[in-house]
Amino acid sequence: LEMWEAIKIGSLIIYLALLSLFDIKDKRLPLSISAIAAVIGTLLVVVSHSSWQTVVIALVPGALILLIGKVSNQAIGYGDGLAILVMGLFVPCQSILISLLAATTMSGVVALILLIVFRKGKNTELAFIPFLFVGLIIEKGLI
Repeated sequence: LEMWEAIKIGSLIIYLALLSLFDIKDKRLPLSISAIAAVIGTLLVVVSHSSWQTVVIALVPGALILLIGKVSNQAIGYGDGLAILVMGLFVPCQSILISLLAATTMSGVVALILLIVFRKGKNTELAFIPFLFVGLIIEKGLI
């Protein structure tokens, strides 16, 4: 069972690292990468005999963020919501929530620095996936 968990986390790290590069460079997240990750995640759920209840619960944060993106006219991008939804195939809800808390905190600190020190405007966009990537690394205790 531990082997499958390591494969899931490793796969998720690769997925978020790839998305981070696109998010920083283009501010766009390719749907194809998320689709491939979703297929891999689904296969890993099956072969690792993960609890379907745990997986469904882990999909809730991503679904809620997609809904918020829809209602807020993409104040939160669909790509971010989709990435968080896909995370639910790899890690439990608690890991996602802790990663999101860390990511939101880090992005808030960076936003404050940009506002105060660099005099950026309040509408300056930040790539969120890199913060989510680091949040997952922190949550998993890999740094």
